[in-house]
Amino acid sequence: MLQLLKRASGSSVKSPLVESGTIGALHGLRFVAAFCILFSHSCRWLANFSDNSAIFLFGDFFAVYGMTLFFVLSGFVIHYSYGRIFARERFGEAAYTFFAARFARLYPLFIIFFAVGFLVDGMLSWLTSNRLNLALAVGHALTLTQSWVYIPMFGDRLVLDNGYGLSWSISTEWFFYLSYPLLGRWLLLMKRPRSIVGIAIGLSTFALATLTLCWLYRDNLDLLLRAWFNDPFTDWTHSADRWLFYYSPYIRILEFALGCMSAQLFLSVQGVPISSREDRMARAACYVACCALLLFGSLYIGVRSGSFVEYLAFVRLNFGPAVPLAVIMFCVSRYNSLVLTAVLASPLLIYLGEISYSIYTVHTWTLRIFIRPEVGFTPLLGIEAALRIIAAIGVTLLLSSATYRLIEVPSRRAIRRILSVHPARRVDGEFGEGARIGPAWLTSRSYAWLLVTGFCALLIYQFMIVPQFASFTK
Repeated sequence: MLQLLKRASGSSVKSPLVESGTIGALHGLRFVAAFCILFSHSCRWLANFSDNSAIFLFGDFFAVYGMTLFFVLSGFVIHYSYGRIFARERFGEAAYTFFAARFARLYPLFIIFFAVGFLVDGMLSWLTSNRLNLALAVGHALTLTQSWVYIPMFGDRLVLDNGYGLSWSISTEWFFYLSYPLLGRWLLLMKRPRSIVGIAIGLSTFALATLTLCWLYRDNLDLLLRAWFNDPFTDWTHSADRWLFYYSPYIRILEFALGCMSAQLFLSVQGVPISSREDRMARAACYVACCALLLFGSLYIGVRSGSFVEYLAFVRLNFGPAVPLAVIMFCVSRYNSLVLTAVLASPLLIYLGEISYSIYTVHTWTLRIFIRPEVGFTPLLGIEAALRIIAAIGVTLLLSSATYRLIEVPSRRAIRRILSVHPARRVDGEFGEGARIGPAWLTSRSYAWLLVTGFCALLIYQFMIVPQFASFTK
């Protein structure tokens, strides 16, 4: 792989950039991530047979990749789109532009569907009987911190489950954004591709080694987490163990960081001509990465017992498939000759990628329309379930297109005007350089102190304040 990073002579191949400077294939990958989650939830919720799990397992195969692809891809897109802003602008100006852009991107759809969930889940009735729970759920949701803390609530739920449960990933993503200004500036100091590859390998080795150790001592770790976080649940679904490794940003930020490193590697070789030899090696690397992903998912759903499949089930909660996904992102971003690049950069997938956030936010509500009670499996009911899944996906895509055009895009533009951020050029569908606004006192050093102070406050809140009201939230 290091040969891919050397300057090469010979015939060159054009890099797959579209006219606006974005990478078309990454839009396609956005849709792939959204579709993996949409399809897996469709199979899980709509094919709920009491005595047949074939469709359920088929959905699980796609679930293996969905969230990890989202988080790794987020790191790639964020660093590619905003890294150069932090390199050229004063830190305060760059940070203001970055956070204004991300707020305008995430918050409007989130707050609308949280309001829907607030009404559908009957949270308004908590005003008379569960005011503390209401304050916690709404307070954490509005600040997008619901996945940052482990707070059990009544009804065998966590604070992140109430109102709009799928928004936990938006909360986790917001934590990544707060970390990015410092991570991005550090990565921008790396100019040599070999150094970037070495650090990415080191990060991946550290992540997988840490997860392996956690898995080897899983029982002891589970007891420790239950004691630390006052975990009252007997099942794993809402346990502190699952929260830490799946929902919380503290482990999953490694996926985001790997995506940022992949983008920095791409930027470091972006101006280097692509030789025929490098192009052939890229094809091989992309092929191996795709095979590794297929093997990972096939083993996960195909082997139903044994220590190895238990290990796969654990690492797939976060970093498991991250490395091959990062390789594919780099390849489809740099090499236009790959068939996969052409497919992902097709006009249809680019459009579906643009509405991927709407797909994610909408689907939890559209799928509910097609849910029916659990029944026994028959071939006829199996066909009926497959048709309901197809119909649910179709309705989701149609409604997502509408919310994208009628809510997401107009609200994003309105927030930009309110925050007085004016783009100089289009950056991955967002806005980039050109803003001359932001606090003059905000430097990278002061921002680092703010993050450290905030994290210390978060630890105090989690371990000293939350236990004080734990008995009142159940």
